[in-house]
Amino acid sequence: MGGWIASCLAKRYPEKVCGLLLLAPSINFSDYYIQRLRKNAPPELLEVLEKGESFEYNDPKYGPYPLSLRVFQEMIPYELPLEEDGGYPVCCPVRIIHGTEDTYSPYMNSLKLLTGFETKDVQLTYIKGTGHHLDDPDSLDMIYKTILSMMSILQSKL
Repeated sequence: MGGWIASCLAKRYPEKVCGLLLLAPSINFSDYYIQRLRKNAPPELLEVLEKGESFEYNDPKYGPYPLSLRVFQEMIPYELPLEEDGGYPVCCPVRIIHGTEDTYSPYMNSLKLLTGFETKDVQLTYIKGTGHHLDDPDSLDMIYKTILSMMSILQSKL
């Protein structure tokens, strides 16, 4: 969700953002998860969701938390138009790193996101075999190198 929020803020306040590093960004995930819930949830859970009630979702990594369709539906007005080429008025350097085994956020959405930024200084790096959390040594090394590279680029513009 951090990549989505950062992208929304950069779109809204482009003059205040000097660079974006998006790690496995979950962009416009509300409809994706609504459809996923409707497809995979057992009938009794679907009934709870359709009534507008919440249920306790037990995430294997983070533990239980309440979830409802309303949470996702309230996000829809803030979605970014992924199909608009250059539709985000962000002119700073953007770096996106995404694992190809991400089960939370489809990695192909990062390709759609790449084309949406107005800036030409956008780079997308896929890390084959890595999931959403990018917490393996190779991913962490890539993140570290990307941060150093961005710092160098931004310092040269001062």
